[in-house]
Amino acid sequence: MPKRFSNKRRRLYMEFLINRDGKLCQRCGTTDDLTLDHVDNDRENHAVTNIQILCRPCNTTKNNRLRAGGNQRISVGPGDLNINKKPLEMVALINATPETQLRYLYWPAYKKWIIEKISERGSITPDEAKHAGAMAVDCSASTAYNYFKQLTSFEGSLRIIVAETGVKVAVLREGRE
Repeated sequence: MPKRFSNKRRRLYMEFLINRDGKLCQRCGTTDDLTLDHVDNDRENHAVTNIQILCRPCNTTKNNRLRAGGNQRISVGPGDLNINKKPLEMVALINATPETQLRYLYWPAYKKWIIEKISERGSITPDEAKHAGAMAVDCSASTAYNYFKQLTSFEGSLRIIVAETGVKVAVLREGRE
């Protein structure tokens, strides 16, 4: 895992956490000046269960209390990691490896990217969905391809057709997005 968040990774984490917890500080509830915070203050532990959204004042207060106590860790209360707001599918990620958790973070960005591409052009090839999609959202090609397979499954937003040129392409299903 990287020691610091890149801007792209920070944006993905923020989007994921907003979906998980809502767009508000997990301590005071404000929606202003939000930042990412490591619950256990270990900057190298990027597990989604260790990242929360705090406003800058709460984050500063938390870090000042930590500095005042030396290397002592701050205990995490139920309000700090808002478990009650997690959708059921997120509960399974709690025990997943950080790599698995991180792979899930790319899902919203990939889905948005591929829907926009198909809306612009009408279709996309599986190869382009795999390779260009991976580059667009900064994930591996295998992760992008897994997302593509999920989107083209029976219940997904896309369907595979054979274009007039004889090439298989994905298009949007009627009435789904």
